[in-house]
Amino acid sequence: MKIAPDVNLSPEQQWLARLARPDTHIRVRLDGFPGFYPTDERWNIRFAGLGVHLLHFIVEGRIQCRVRDERFSLTGPGFVCLAPGVPLHYTGASRVLTMYRFRLEITRRGKRLDCPREYLRREPAPGLHTYMERLVETAEHPERLADWRARGLVLALFAEALSDDAAPRPGEGQALDRHRLREVTTHFHRHHRDWPAPADLARQVHLSPDYFTRLFRAATGLSPRTWMTRERIRLAALQLVESNRNVSEVAEDFGYQNVFFFSQQFKAVMRLSPTTYQRQRRAE
Repeated sequence: MKIAPDVNLSPEQQWLARLARPDTHIRVRLDGFPGFYPTDERWNIRFAGLGVHLLHFIVEGRIQCRVRDERFSLTGPGFVCLAPGVPLHYTGASRVLTMYRFRLEITRRGKRLDCPREYLRREPAPGLHTYMERLVETAEHPERLADWRARGLVLALFAEALSDDAAPRPGEGQALDRHRLREVTTHFHRHHRDWPAPADLARQVHLSPDYFTRLFRAATGLSPRTWMTRERIRLAALQLVESNRNVSEVAEDFGYQNVFFFSQQFKAVMRLSPTTYQRQRRAE
């Protein structure tokens, strides 16, 4: 039986309802890039109209966007998601720019299921960092239930982002709210080559190391040390793809004195050796 659309729902809400159906398939693609990475104001990107949804989530910083003849700025935390076929030109507009970038292939019964708007934009969009982390994991390590996970994450992401009356998340305004978490992650990305310890991150938010570790794990699902290892490897992976450096040079640049140890950590995070990862991504 075909169910008529609810006229009380907006086009975006009707689209979300269709995304929730079991015959909708969502594939998350990173196209060889770590989903999370920092850059600066020199970043200048043009995307022609693509056949997939293009999602950018700004964690920190600001970008200047142009969608056809419309121009706007986007400040983190915030996101813009473009429907298939919609071109985008953006440039960095702040000294530090940290963002996630994904391509979302959304189909239902073999046909594309496009967002009813040319683009969705939301700022501020606090509390969505965890969804982005899980999307990265889903894209990097696809498994039998990846499609279900992607659907749930995309639904949660857009449902919260489109909700104007979303209540604050538990823990916001507490000891490690989103602002303090941003201070910690920013400090790491600026000093990751110095290999900061968890105690160094704790000092940035004036907490004891033990208490900070408990709060950080509750906020991210990872211990500070595990999180730093993953972030360091993702940044190294970006250099392997986008620079002319070899594995040994990248390992040394990121403070690894032993290239074998770097390769071990890289494979544990990315599921490929750095040499294989570099060769495959450069060939794409």
